[in-house]
Parts: sequence; C-alpha cells; structure tokens
Amino acid sequence: MKKKIISLLLITMIYISLTPASATPEYREYRALMTSKAISNQPAALKYGIDVSRWQGDIDWEAVSETRADFVILRAAVGAVDDEPISIDSRFREYIKGAQEHQLEVGVYFYSYAKTVTEIRKEARFLVNLLSEFEITYPVALDMEEEHKHYKDDPGEMAEAFLEIIMDAGYFPMLYSYKSWLEGYLIRETCREVTIWVAQLDSPSTTYGGNYYMWQYSHTGSVSGIEGDVDLNIAFRDFGEYIRRVGLNNL
Repeated sequence: MKKKIISLLLITMIYISLTPASATPEYREYRALMTSKAISNQPAALKYGIDVSRWQGDIDWEAVSETRADFVILRAAVGAVDDEPISIDSRFREYIKGAQEHQLEVGVYFYSYAKTVTEIRKEARFLVNLLSEFEITYPVALDMEEEHKHYKDDPGEMAEAFLEIIMDAGYFPMLYSYKSWLEGYLIRETCREVTIWVAQLDSPSTTYGGNYYMWQYSHTGSVSGIEGDVDLNIAFRDFGEYIRRVGLNNL
C-alpha cells in the first residue's frame, strides 16, 4: 500500500509539472480579471485623460495636474520600422516621472509597426521588460493602425499574440485603434474579449459597434502645461481603482 501511495504521488507531481500554468483554474480565474467583461461589471465612471508622446515636447506636469485630467497614457516605445530598431520613446522616462510626481494615473501604449506574429511578440517582450522598472496604474495598450496591406499575418492574430504576453506578465491589456480599423480587421474571439480604446474624432459620440471603455475623441485638444495640440480621452470605468483592487499590473 505504501509503495502504491508513493507511486500515485509521483504520478501526480509529474502531471502537475507537465501541466501549463494556463490550464489551471487559478490561472484562468486570474486571466478573467483582465477581460472587457470584467471591467464592464465595474461601476460606471467618467474619467478624463490625455495621451502623449515625445511630440508634445516639454510638459509642465504641475499645470496638467491642475486641469480635469485624471490620467495620462504615455507612449512607452515604438516598434522597429525600416532600419530603426524597437525604441523607447525619448521622453518616456521623463514623462512618467513628472506625471507620477503630480499624482496622475499612468497607463502606457506601444505603437506597433510589426508585420508578423513573430515580430509583434518581440515588441511585446520588449515592452514587458521596460515596464518592470515602473509602477503602471492604468491599462497597457497596443496601438495598431497601419493599413491592411502593411500586415503579412492576420492583424487580429497579431493583436492576440501581443496581448497574450502582456496578460501573462500580469498587466491589464487594452487595444487601441480607429473605429474603421477595429471594425475591419478584428475577427478573432480573444480580441473581442479585450478592452477596446477606440478613436473616433470630432464627433459628439462614437458609433463603434463593439464594446469599448475608453474613447479618444480629439487630436486637437488644449491642455494647460502642454504647448500645441494634445489627444483627449474619456474612460468609462475607474481603471486605476480596479487594477489596484484586484491586484493587476504587479501592484
């Protein structure tokens, strides 16, 4: 009997060691916290924010914090294009320091130039490695908006591959693009489960037919502390509160 029990224990240990983490109930429950369904079940809220990249130049974050902006989404990095490698936005470290010093919620986005699943996975791993240095309190977004002829692989499959890596690293994922891009290119079920940040500009409301919980409504906004045009956004849930409460983003 003793030998039989030991054999059963060994078999169980081998089975557990060979079972991928993604197959466990605990992992599936954790991943469920990162879906659009999970965020849809949270109380409705209106949070106002901006998104910026190095093109905004010098930013007076104290002045920004005194506006109605609740959050800022920073361009963290840009994918490889032509002869240029994947690169960190030249103002990212400066911007995140300034925004967080003035108590703004911070999310990030990665602008992808990838053409294949292999390339976009490389971009995602680059981003995850970069983010390990920082505290991110809003979603981690993939920005895809190139023309269809740019892509060698299915854009939906590519978005799925990128966001899988983001979720595996514990970050709340989000997919950004224009209404027409989202409606034209995303046909995969997993992408439909991802929280969407839709861009539809200069309109009293967005007519995007899918579920979305953030809307970029202007590229020509004016915000104290930033010279020139800036992108304006509305979030329809309190992402910062949710992410902290359920323990995402490695917080």
